[in-house]
Amino acid sequence: MMIDGEWKKPSVVLKDLKPLDTSIDRERNSGERIFVGTHCKSGEVLEFISLADAADQDFKYNGIYKCLHEDQKTHKGFTWRWAA
Repeated sequence: MMIDGEWKKPSVVLKDLKPLDTSIDRERNSGERIFVGTHCKSGEVLEFISLADAADQDFKYNGIYKCLHEDQKTHKGFTWRWAA
């Protein structure tokens, strides 16, 4: 690696590096609550770490929130629950 115009040897030994966790693994390890949507007809399972991530997939925050808090049964054909 080049620093200030000079080549420097990294102080990290490559065999000591660990692979990065996926974002969902990081969230599981940090104690965040993950939620799961299961399609009522096809059985397709979706896993999200935030309502914002679900909103990126065209789900509505309010619909999922109501399902997670048992005020509503389904949202866009999915049942929603907290992951174990």
